[in-house]
Amino acid sequence: SHLSPLTLTLTLTLTLAQAEAQWLLNPLSMLDLTDTKRRLLDLMKQANGYQRAGQPANARATYTRAIGMEAPNKRMSAALFYNRSSCQRQLGQLGLALSDAQKAYELDPCMVKAHWRAADVAVVLGDHASANEAVLAGLKQSPRCQPLLQLKLAIQRF
Repeated sequence: SHLSPLTLTLTLTLTLAQAEAQWLLNPLSMLDLTDTKRRLLDLMKQANGYQRAGQPANARATYTRAIGMEAPNKRMSAALFYNRSSCQRQLGQLGLALSDAQKAYELDPCMVKAHWRAADVAVVLGDHASANEAVLAGLKQSPRCQPLLQLKLAIQRF
């Protein structure tokens, strides 16, 4: 059973239209996540280089670009927010540093260093409630974490 050229053309056109409609409805399904991940890793490497070179403003801008790409998993997103938090702190943007650290541990509650950074910045800001909240959440993940235990003692002294 051979199809006429007109039937083949109509079938192919319909198939292409369906594929385009599917892409419009769900564009992320068409993304090559391995390419996205590679580009994110390249940006992270570039940002880390800026950090090591003592250029926190350039590092912050690069982490921000990477965050805008939407990482393929929460752990990678958490790492980006955590690293940007470090830049924010170095640049004296303490409120933004706290917000980024909190976002990092919300995305990855197991990231104890994000809890520590949030608590540390909150102490500097005089926000002892946020500091205590971050310390307690971090200690739930790692009850013997010495930096968190030290911060807990420092907070209790206030």
